[in-house]
Amino acid sequence: MKPSLKDGVDVQLQTAFANGNWPLAARLAESRLRMTKDPYYEIVQVCAQCQVDEPSTKFAAVAAVSRLLRDKHPAAGDFNALNLLEWASKSTASPTFFEESIGPLRAQAVKGRPKDKHAASQSLESCLTHWDLRSAQQIAAVLDRSYPDERRYLFWNIALTYLLSTSDQAEQQQKRLYGTLALKQIQKAAQVAEQVKPDDRSVSSGSYRGIRTAEEKWLLYQIVETHGSEAEYEALAYSQKFGPLNQLRQGDKTLFAKYTQKLAADGNWARIYSLCEDALLMKTENGTLGLLACDHDTLELLVTAAGHACGSDARKKVGEILSTLLSAPGLSSIHRRNILLARVNATFTLLPKHEATPTSDGSNKYLLDLCGYIRDQWNNPSCFEDISRFLDLLDHDSLRLLVHELLPKVQDEKELHKAGQWRVLLLKVEYLASTTRRWENGLGKLRSRIIDFYEEANASSSPRNPTVSTDLALLAAFCDIRLGTSEHLLHATLLLEHQLSLDTSQTQLCLMLMQLHLALGSVKRARELWDGLAVKRSTIDVLAPLFYDRLSTVAPKMLSPIDDMGWKLMDTFVHHYEQSLKTPMHRRLVDTLYSEAYSSMIEIPCFVRKLRWSTTRAISLVEESRVGRLNGLAQHDVFSDCRFNELVDTASLHSKIDYGAFPAWDSQEAIPIHVLLRYGPSPSARRVQCGLITEAFHDLWSDNSTTPGYKVPRLSTQGDCAFAAETLGQLSNTLDKLLLAQQDDLTPAEATCYELLSGVCLLIELCSNDQQAPGVIDPVISQLLDAVVAGLAGLGACLPKAQDEGIEHVAATMRSMHTIGMCREAASIVQIAMKLLNDLRGQEKEQANVFGGRNQSKALSAKIESVQQSAGTAATEAQDCIASLGGYTVDHLQSHMDAWLLRTGCMDEKSSYKGQVRAVARHLLASVGP
Repeated sequence: MKPSLKDGVDVQLQTAFANGNWPLAARLAESRLRMTKDPYYEIVQVCAQCQVDEPSTKFAAVAAVSRLLRDKHPAAGDFNALNLLEWASKSTASPTFFEESIGPLRAQAVKGRPKDKHAASQSLESCLTHWDLRSAQQIAAVLDRSYPDERRYLFWNIALTYLLSTSDQAEQQQKRLYGTLALKQIQKAAQVAEQVKPDDRSVSSGSYRGIRTAEEKWLLYQIVETHGSEAEYEALAYSQKFGPLNQLRQGDKTLFAKYTQKLAADGNWARIYSLCEDALLMKTENGTLGLLACDHDTLELLVTAAGHACGSDARKKVGEILSTLLSAPGLSSIHRRNILLARVNATFTLLPKHEATPTSDGSNKYLLDLCGYIRDQWNNPSCFEDISRFLDLLDHDSLRLLVHELLPKVQDEKELHKAGQWRVLLLKVEYLASTTRRWENGLGKLRSRIIDFYEEANASSSPRNPTVSTDLALLAAFCDIRLGTSEHLLHATLLLEHQLSLDTSQTQLCLMLMQLHLALGSVKRARELWDGLAVKRSTIDVLAPLFYDRLSTVAPKMLSPIDDMGWKLMDTFVHHYEQSLKTPMHRRLVDTLYSEAYSSMIEIPCFVRKLRWSTTRAISLVEESRVGRLNGLAQHDVFSDCRFNELVDTASLHSKIDYGAFPAWDSQEAIPIHVLLRYGPSPSARRVQCGLITEAFHDLWSDNSTTPGYKVPRLSTQGDCAFAAETLGQLSNTLDKLLLAQQDDLTPAEATCYELLSGVCLLIELCSNDQQAPGVIDPVISQLLDAVVAGLAGLGACLPKAQDEGIEHVAATMRSMHTIGMCREAASIVQIAMKLLNDLRGQEKEQANVFGGRNQSKALSAKIESVQQSAGTAATEAQDCIASLGGYTVDHLQSHMDAWLLRTGCMDEKSSYKGQVRAVARHLLASVGP
């Protein structure tokens, strides 16, 4: 944002500067400089000149900053002048300019005027948002020395010194120095806190220099763990003031969790067991169990530690602790659940299999404890999620016994017919069992029973439970998805659409339905569902791939900026990165500093780093560029986009997708449901970088016109040609390195397309090479051209074949939209390359071609023409696949879909969701288009 001029500047100059009348502002500033000799006006003049569109003044602000640093200019201590220079140099400065120039100037200015608190705070904010930790630490140190009565500046100084000690901005020797400094400062603050008397009123004052808040205690542990010795860390843990157990008595579990996490990493299980035992059996002043540590994580850690540290007595000792906890008076339901679950965990973790003696009915201790937990907690919504990991540990016979004999006896028959939740739990257990490799029964019968129960649950004569109905619909859909045929996917879609019409508040239902529509190619309906989910910008990085990944290959018009909703969805996706990464560090870090949330402050740089180098950010550029190109809009300027420049050559990108909203009802042996519904493998660094290179190839050879179809470059000067040749070589080298990696992260169509791109890049380089004799290089070119034709033929073979009219043809084509899209993409790449090669050969023999190469034989030219025709044929075949759907109407498709689902037994005439067939048919046809 443009800063305002300082107070005292005349109105005429302020108005010219505010209105952007830069020539006038520069002249007025020059006049005021002559009159007042105030160096501030020199800076105003320079900044105004920078904004004039003239090459001679474009870098004036950068030069002025260098002069201030070098000559100790009087304006170097003027905060208003520095604000102007920072703003004026933003568009022309290098990424390290602030850290090397503006930041040191700000730190210098603060040292010169240490009592100007407002200017120092403003400079600190600027240094942090530009991620100049060295200058920020110096400013914080000045604030701490200048205002010793304001305790927050002490901890600002400590926190920023610690951040600098762990950052790449300091050399190794300096890291040790800053780490030692932060350690000594925080230990001194801890010593002050330990020496203070309990009734000392100074603790609550603003000038207290000791550790007081939970965030400051967390910072103490963090710094000592990082820079202190083992002895110092252990001394802190046994401290009467800051020990984790003492903090737990005061109601703070944070340090206990942090300390046990460190012990687990070190493998000190005996100490962990002792701590967990003391924490769980800790009593209040009244002599009763406090139960503050009786949470899932602590009990889980107790069982794990006992298994490592207690030997053969582990289960007995844990059992005694759990029995004591269960006998506590006034035990809450959540504590009871945690303790009972820990008992099951102890049995499965600590009881050897040979000691699990079978009973007369064939069950064993594992099954008895599991059934005991289910009997007590079956009406808890999280019951199945609690026991699912233990079900995976049972052998085949035990699992069968549990499903068919033991669980049905847990509740009596009368309650079984009343409690839909109990019935859902039984079906979830059976479904999980059916997804294991040890279970030979198919999903067909289970699916039929689930659908029958679903119809019964939704019958008008019975009270409807939305949660039960939703779970039953999802279970039936899961069975359909695992069966995997097009008719089963359609049936799952109908069922979930029907359930969504009954209960619109279910996020899981919307998410699963969106994924089903994407798998079927019904992108318009998927777009509506994604928009309805209202994904927040803060979570877009981990959730966006669920919807956006590969979407432009399936239905590019659904994200077209010409369409209002398409523009909205793409803007939401792209704008998040523009806002979050417009400065080197997110503004949120400054907010956490002011709120003294030091734990969040330490974590934010890691979050921003992952966001900047995320595969989802690369996907945003690939999808944005491809959507515009395929919709006939001007080619996106890929090479000037910071996403391309930062991500295309990065050795490793961060990839994380949040699948937590998908129901986890499958066995760990089975492929997750969300994987079965994806177009292909999840995003990887290699795949998104191949996508970036593909878009760069199109940008390099396009003329930025809006003419539909492929484009060829207008290389009017030798400089343009040299740039194109050099850039093409860099892209080709990077792509070749990526394709060498043997990773299963591409769909077959993507792999072929990127191999073709690599091949045509090599063809262009060879054909422009004048160092090789035609007799040597021509056979190589000919073989490459044959390989290109073979690649196009392979993609063509993967396209859905023309069939008789019917829903089978529609479903097969819609599910193949990604392959069709990649075939068109490959054909476009080959057409561009062959057109370029024809242009290179079409020049007169006496003239050098645009790259300085030489003409090839007529036979080779004819072969290039043939390859271009093959690419045109491939593009036509892909387009014909889509055009084949154009003759269908909603009524026509509805009748075919009805007959197909009835014929295959997926649906019957009495199905309550039969009325959704027309809506789904309409959704399918609405997504068909170029």
